[in-house]
Amino acid sequence: MNSTVGIMRPLRYAQSSLDLATSLGFSAVVCPMIEINDNLDLGFESFTGRVFSSKADYVIFTSANGVDFTLCKIQNIEQFIESLNNSRIVAIGPGTRDALEQHRIHVSLMPEVYSSTGLIGLLSDVSGCEVDIVRSTHGAPVLVEKLLERGARVHETCVYTLVKPSGENQQEFIRQVLCGEVDILPFTSTMMVRNFMSIAESMNVSGSLSDRMNNISVGAIGIPTADTLKKYGIKNIIMPEKYLFKELLLLLKEAHHQ
Repeated sequence: MNSTVGIMRPLRYAQSSLDLATSLGFSAVVCPMIEINDNLDLGFESFTGRVFSSKADYVIFTSANGVDFTLCKIQNIEQFIESLNNSRIVAIGPGTRDALEQHRIHVSLMPEVYSSTGLIGLLSDVSGCEVDIVRSTHGAPVLVEKLLERGARVHETCVYTLVKPSGENQQEFIRQVLCGEVDILPFTSTMMVRNFMSIAESMNVSGSLSDRMNNISVGAIGIPTADTLKKYGIKNIIMPEKYLFKELLLLLKEAHHQ
């Protein structure tokens, strides 16, 4: 019998995540524990102004969502992309790089570690540079802080926001985990963990859920996500070296069959 993985990523990734899980031999239950909405930042026009006038030395994209939600706001996309290619484009990881290259946006830099920490290590010489960061409203402040410390002029533009779905579907998913119908839980963000556990708290089952999670395979992408799980008493968290959903599923599959 196949192991059952709980896919908790946003709805826009549900089908591709399900296809991936199936291709790896998993059964899957899909229930988003985090969702993505558009966000119109008051500084968005200033950001596009720097791009169009070629004043942005670096433009950092921290997710494929950031790429999508940026371009959907642009009227003259071809001109914007042409201007964007005058800057050094930084992608946080392969998924973001691929999203950029699909639109003929040339990626100059990508860190070895696909995280804010990796970006900080990559961008050591930015003194006097105009650096634009395009991301969600929940981005880690450490990236901005470190670049400012290095003398960069940093502009943060939040093109999308994360929201916490909380309804009957999410409660039913918690019940499925408690009843042993889900063997593997891959968490891809701290907010996903917090929403998952807050729903359990609202159902008065957080203690039972933590106990159950310590008896199944639980994984996390990134140290902040793993640390958040630990705060809820979760142990033996599996974390891939490369911060990719596929890598996490492969590790969880290996661990579950040991």
